Amino acid sequence: MSLAEAIAGYARRLHGTIGPVHHVASPLGAWLVLALAARTASGPVRADLAPILGMDPEEAVRFATDLLADPHPLVRAAASAWRGPAGRTDRVAAWLRGLPAPVATGDVDRQDTLDRWAAEQTDGLIDRFPVTIDRATMVVLASALATRINWRTAFETATADNLGPHREWRVPEVLRAKRDVAGGHDAAIARTADAGDVAVHVADAETGDVDAKGADAKGADAKGAGARAEGAGLRVVSVAAAPGFRLGDLTGTTAGEQQPGRHSGRRGERRRAAHHRAGHVRSS
Repeated sequence: MSLAEAIAGYARRLHGTIGPVHHVASPLGAWLVLALAARTASGPVRADLAPILGMDPEEAVRFATDLLADPHPLVRAAASAWRGPAGRTDRVAAWLRGLPAPVATGDVDRQDTLDRWAAEQTDGLIDRFPVTIDRATMVVLASALATRINWRTAFETATADNLGPHREWRVPEVLRAKRDVAGGHDAAIARTADAGDVAVHVADAETGDVDAKGADAKGADAKGAGARAEGAGLRVVSVAAAPGFRLGDLTGTTAGEQQPGRHSGRRGERRRAAHHRAGHVRSS
């Protein structure tokens, strides 16, 4: 099974567990936390992890390590593990030493330490860590994925009748962009067996005034366009389904037969995204 297939399978499981309520979650971020912890698992627990991760745990650890060690130039990726107040034992210390090299480790006693880490690793997009520590906290393992990008081709507003016969979308207006220019937007209606007709939107994005290392391109060390992530780009894929679909079916689907169409999207040219997943172990 490929990494993409493994993440798609995990996405079905994650969103299905959360249920049919509005939520924002990153299957990749959660998968990273589980994969990083898998190295230290043994016995029946390790055997149970393989079908959940979609691959052998050690292979999942390698994928997670590679992603954290060499992320895409436009994506910030980080993972850290901390011993909480109840985790200052030799056994927990040995567990931390077993984590892959890209995972930063340490001790934590204060909530603001975790909040500061979340803000730093997501470029300020998330300013509060989603787990509250207390005296019973043994271990916290977290991942963070963040990006700030510009669409290469800007959107324009159009009326909802541009959606064609798919009236069930029921939105007053949509965002539209030229599709016949370099760096344009591609849109289609994908017919899927599990989720029915799904709107798929694919667009090229690029960094704005930030170079590949996160430095301001207008700073003293910048040398014009050469200071930016030369040639770095990102293909951003968004999907949406009509009311009544099962969320797990949508997140794990693969586009089938495609038909030209229009897809509603986010207003504006700039897109920001940050996802943060944390695992929390408390003593009983």
